[in-house]
Amino acid sequence: MLEEDMSRHPSSALLRSAAYWFLGFEFFVGFATKFWPGPTLFGPAYSEKFAGWGFDPNMRYVSACWS
Repeated sequence: MLEEDMSRHPSSALLRSAAYWFLGFEFFVGFATKFWPGPTLFGPAYSEKFAGWGFDPNMRYVSACWS
């Protein structure tokens, strides 16, 4: 039993937690930038991207609320 407890390092839990927080932050940035009217940090406005993908430009609001 003691050997099993020693094999788990607290740093692995910390790394996993940090990865989850980073992933959550990325999703939040993607969600927030869909509401921006102009260019985003990563390229053109989402209204232009959605039009280029064949969707109505206002579908970005539906997509942002869905995600």
